[in-house]
Amino acid sequence: MTHLFRILFLLISSLIMIGCSSGVGLVCEDSNQYSGSVEMPPLIIPDDLSIPSEEDVLRIPEILDPDKDIVLTGPCLESSPDFYES
Repeated sequence: MTHLFRILFLLISSLIMIGCSSGVGLVCEDSNQYSGSVEMPPLIIPDDLSIPSEEDVLRIPEILDPDKDIVLTGPCLESSPDFYES
């Protein structure tokens, strides 16, 4: 019976410690991953295939001031950028 209590105690205490971890060292993404990316020309669709609809394509916002440094307050964005602003 004491063996069962030990296992339950270790299991519960392990779950509590895992759930209350500080998250130190967690990184969302490498910040330089896409820094050298360039825009590619549109794909050439063969004649025997249909062209996909571009109505629901996600619009990537333009960078208004490319010389301005973007400063983040943490390793991740709190919310995604507004892709639908006018």
